[in-house]
Amino acid sequence: MKAKFLVVSAAAAVMALSACKHGPSAETMKAVADFGTNWTTLGSEATTWAADLEKAIADCDAECKNHETMSMEGMSEELKAKAAETANACKSDKSSFEAMKTEWDAFKTSWEENTAAFTAMQEKMNKGEVDEETAKKQLAELTTKMEESKAKVEGWKVAFTAAKESCMKNMEASASIKKMAEEEMAKAPAKKK
Repeated sequence: MKAKFLVVSAAAAVMALSACKHGPSAETMKAVADFGTNWTTLGSEATTWAADLEKAIADCDAECKNHETMSMEGMSEELKAKAAETANACKSDKSSFEAMKTEWDAFKTSWEENTAAFTAMQEKMNKGEVDEETAKKQLAELTTKMEESKAKVEGWKVAFTAAKESCMKNMEASASIKKMAEEEMAKAPAKKK
């Protein structure tokens, strides 16, 4: 009788332990895996965009320095005015890019924190340390964060495209002004000393 009681007690203990360690459903685990794929894809898109932004800042900075070092000597007043206009436009483009970079740097920190939180959640789920209700709640919170992040990245892409188009036009205008200035100087009579 005592042996039967021990067997029944052991079976009850095993059942109680397995009930405590019951993790999320297969459906929730799949949703988490899909989320992970989408999160990684968005992270790659954002990182690629940030690299394009860094290049645009460097190009814009170089162009602004060209404006600063360009000689105005011998230029007509009209060309000087156009050169000043494109120099100001270049500074404005650079400011737009730098504002995006500041936002990106702040975003990147929160992105890394959310990525770490997701990784920790996924590890706990794989070990069965998170129940179905908690897993769904955490996934919903992370999904909201991903949607917010996606909206930010998409907004930056639109703003970046507009700023880059403006920058390209300003660079073309600057090259045109330089060419016109060279042509003016070539036509101007040599100064007597």
